[in-house]
Amino acid sequence: MEKETPVAEINMSRIPVSADIAGLLFTVGTVVTFYWGIPELKNVVPAAIVVGVAVAVLLHLIRHEDPKPSYIPH
Repeated sequence: MEKETPVAEINMSRIPVSADIAGLLFTVGTVVTFYWGIPELKNVVPAAIVVGVAVAVLLHLIRHEDPKPSYIPH
């Protein structure tokens, strides 16, 4: 019986990304790569960007009025 060898794959959830310009560049680069590589995403990505910006603005306004600590675990 042969031993199973581990599968070589990239797990995106294990890549640490900080909240600075390098993290922004990584995120934008990942979105662009998937956008060009998967043609079906050409309809979804623009809508996702609009919704993401709207949620970010909303969260910024809510946190600005009531600066409590975040409930998102680190």
